Amino acid sequence: MRKLLAIACAVLVLVACRTVSIIPRRPIEVPSSLSASQVEIALFSAISEKPVAKILEKSLEPGTDNERSIRLSAFSDQDQSRVGWFPDLIEPGRIITTYRRRTRHLQVGIQYTKFEVTTEILDSQNLKQRNGRIHERALILLSDLEFRIRQSLQTIDVLTP
Repeated sequence: MRKLLAIACAVLVLVACRTVSIIPRRPIEVPSSLSASQVEIALFSAISEKPVAKILEKSLEPGTDNERSIRLSAFSDQDQSRVGWFPDLIEPGRIITTYRRRTRHLQVGIQYTKFEVTTEILDSQNLKQRNGRIHERALILLSDLEFRIRQSLQTIDVLTP
């Protein structure tokens, strides 16, 4: 019985700590009707996990600097203690964001134009990143972010007359 339990624990440890190769990600196509600023709004929505409409609504308040208000509405009330993505750097055409959960961190670079969005793993902490490999969970997190980016781009495309 003890031998069977030891084998089960060993298998669980091996499966839970699996690493995979880091390969370049496929670019995300941007709908042709969107501008670069609309792409940025979609990215803010995906990173902050706020609906596109909520970010746009706050950005349209009278007497506000539109670009600044969009950023503030997306990220101002983010609780840094929660699990999720947080922006580290926002520049035209480039965002660096980090996923944080307890002691695990995954830093991703996002390059964007009005034609495409690309993502790349830049760094990590406690995700076994070395020699072009990383913990399998990191790629799941990145895929989830890319899915939300696609959803946000499509939402803005539908909302744009």
